[in-house]
Amino acid sequence: NWHDAVPGEIPEGVAALETVLATGVPVYAITNFSAEKWAECLDRFAFLNHFEDVIVSAHERLVKPDPAIFRVFLERSGLAADECLFIDDSAANIATADSMGFDTIHMTEPRCLMGKLRVRGVLQ
Repeated sequence: NWHDAVPGEIPEGVAALETVLATGVPVYAITNFSAEKWAECLDRFAFLNHFEDVIVSAHERLVKPDPAIFRVFLERSGLAADECLFIDDSAANIATADSMGFDTIHMTEPRCLMGKLRVRGVLQ
């Protein structure tokens, strides 16, 4: 029943991703997926192929909210936490990112994401 739990993309999230990508800002992902489900989702959801890089928990043997997976991202991207905006629907993941110096958006309402990106100056 896994497909029932993940029936489709969140249109507002995909629209935000495409809008940010159009500005030339690199976009990365940190995701808690098994290797098999990640491979399947890459086929199911085309937008997942547009990230600069993706840190997949199964590949790293780490899961959010463990700070170690965020450190893997920072090392691989060459970015500092204070240069990054982290968006997630999990309060625990947001808390970890906040504690590490990331700017964060706790996405509880996808329809509000574009407005929050404008407030942060990511979008005009």
